[in-house]
Amino acid sequence: MTAYATVEQAAEFHNARTTGDAWSALSNKEALLLVASDYIDLTYVFAGVKTDYTQERAFPRNGSLTVPTAVMQAACVLALYGASVDLMANPERLESRVTVDVITVEYEQQGNAAGYIGRLRYVDALLKPYLDGGSMGEGRMIRG
Repeated sequence: MTAYATVEQAAEFHNARTTGDAWSALSNKEALLLVASDYIDLTYVFAGVKTDYTQERAFPRNGSLTVPTAVMQAACVLALYGASVDLMANPERLESRVTVDVITVEYEQQGNAAGYIGRLRYVDALLKPYLDGGSMGEGRMIRG
C-alpha cells in the first residue's frame, strides 16, 4: 500500500514547522505515514468518487491524478501524532461529569484528550473542503 505522503514530503512539511526535530527523530516514518493514511480513509467520508475504482486509497478523486496538498499535509500531521498515540484506538474520555435528571456520574480524566481533539480539529480543517456532508464517518441521510 502507498501512503498519502512520502517520507521526503513529510520531512519537508515538518521542517517548515516547529515539528521538524520530532519528525527527524523517528525511525518508523513509512509505517506511521501508512497508518495515518489508513486513518484518513477509514474515518472520513469524501465527496465525489475515486478516479479509478480499483485504487487502494480514497484519493485521487473525480478524475484528478494527484492527491490534494491538504490531504498530504493531514497525513503528515497524523503520522507525527501517531508516533505517540494509537490512531486506531478510541480517544480518551472527554467529559469528566455527566448528569441525567438527578443522576450524576463523574469520570476520572485520563490522558491528553484536549491534545487529541486539538490535533484532530486541525486535520478536520485541512480535509473539510473534500468532505461529503459530515465529518468523522458521519454520512448524509436522505429521506424518501
